[in-house]
Amino acid sequence: MTHAEALAIFELNDRCTPEQVRATYRELVKVWHPDRFANDAGLRAKADRRLQDINRAYAVLQDHAETIQPLRAPTPPPHVATPPPTATPRSEGHASPHPTNQSRSTRWSLALLVIGGLLAGGAVVGIVLMLVRPAQQAPAPRPISGTDLLAAPLIGDGSLIVLNADGRDAVLVFADSGVPTRALYIRAGERLQMLDVAPGAHHIWVAAGQGWSRDHFATDQMFQEIEQPLTFPNDASAPPTITIAARSMDNRTPLRARSSFVLNSQR
Repeated sequence: MTHAEALAIFELNDRCTPEQVRATYRELVKVWHPDRFANDAGLRAKADRRLQDINRAYAVLQDHAETIQPLRAPTPPPHVATPPPTATPRSEGHASPHPTNQSRSTRWSLALLVIGGLLAGGAVVGIVLMLVRPAQQAPAPRPISGTDLLAAPLIGDGSLIVLNADGRDAVLVFADSGVPTRALYIRAGERLQMLDVAPGAHHIWVAAGQGWSRDHFATDQMFQEIEQPLTFPNDASAPPTITIAARSMDNRTPLRARSSFVLNSQR
């Protein structure tokens, strides 16, 4: 990323001060922090990419400031007169330093100043990024079977048996009018009997996969649904059975493939 591109991201000009750069950086981090979009996977991904660009731009601006700062010669105050150079008489037996040696020494001094400034600037940027960059979220713990993933689910006295015959963990979703009202986690190979299903007709969605991450499976995803809604009375009548499995297996529940979805998980 060039210095001009970094300035464009920060919407600053090349006369900006380090204080303006730091203040703008803090404002941009607040605006584009991914945690502000926790309930929208698309916006969260966009914010994460935007924050990466902001961090790179900040590093470029910091490096630029550290590179040019040591090279600026101090300007004497206007009221101080600069004394004229005084000729030093050459002493016999002592030769003056060769101009080439003086130039080489000056270049080495400037190079060391620049390298030192870059190293110091890189260390400062690294520390700042460690402090302001959002910490990488630790993987969510794998829920146990029967865990409700949505807050305050509607419950009743209906019953349901769920068998997860697939080799992946799964989430069973109750949906009404296309809106998930309840979601339960079921680990691979386990059986879950529900005795608190809310009465009424519910569409059933199923998501299966590996690497549960708060509201979706990260890899090896599979999405299914039951073609017709299941109706549950508000009593302890004989429960229906749903078998979660890949379509190649002989299911006792008529599951079909459906489009992917992400839960608005509260856990």
